[in-house]
Amino acid sequence: MDRQAQLFLTFDGADGEITWRRRSGNIVTEPLHAHQYCFVAPACLYALRWRNAADVVLLRLGDRLVEEHLAGPMQGVVVEDFKPLSRLDGCLWSLAEALWETCGRPLSPAASFVEGIGTALASRVLERQFHPGKVIAKAPAVLSQSVLKRLVSHVESHLDGGLSVEDLARQAGLCESHFSRIFKNATGSSPSQFILKCRVEKGLELLRSGEFRVADAAFQVGFCDQSHFHRHCRKFFGLTPKAVLQKAQSAKSYRENSETSKIAARN
Repeated sequence: MDRQAQLFLTFDGADGEITWRRRSGNIVTEPLHAHQYCFVAPACLYALRWRNAADVVLLRLGDRLVEEHLAGPMQGVVVEDFKPLSRLDGCLWSLAEALWETCGRPLSPAASFVEGIGTALASRVLERQFHPGKVIAKAPAVLSQSVLKRLVSHVESHLDGGLSVEDLARQAGLCESHFSRIFKNATGSSPSQFILKCRVEKGLELLRSGEFRVADAAFQVGFCDQSHFHRHCRKFFGLTPKAVLQKAQSAKSYRENSETSKIAARN
């Protein structure tokens, strides 16, 4: 028996069962499978058995959070499928994924960050379970301009190849899957394609300076070899790195010859 209400979330591979005593004294046993949630009321006498506890996340709910969503005292256990609930509220699945990804990292982020995700997720589950008709704000369909501007700046500062979609999602404070959807809504490109295009664009900028060979420019923006750089230049801009470099070198040579001619004419 636990004095706090508890919320168990099950993910791929989870399998077990919960047994509890009803107010009438009857003993009830219910199976638990993947993609379910199990709400255990405070002071409920119960027993859990997991065959794979590694795929389960436990949230201990504060009294204040429970009181906000329950009209009165509750005893017992509620077991429901999570997916039907998440179809009513897209943010639920994103929060669950974010929590699962966070729990699975070797180095956990700050406790306040994990607690924030857990509180938001638990609150929305309780809202949907005990107040199904209540209108809940939907997850944002697009990124705000301020967040997008910050992300673009972050990408431009890390064009050497050491950047991932997970890094950008973390910068935005969202789980990777939800971030990818709303990033594409905002830019028209997936995050990975956006990062790749920015790297190619920077590489072409280096070539236009006339100071870099193709292989050097490709390396500077994170390409392991110039063939990948060449292919993506053609894909995004319809150009070849070699043609861009030749044009830049011709322009540079023309400027240098012009300067030489002017000096010779003055002498």
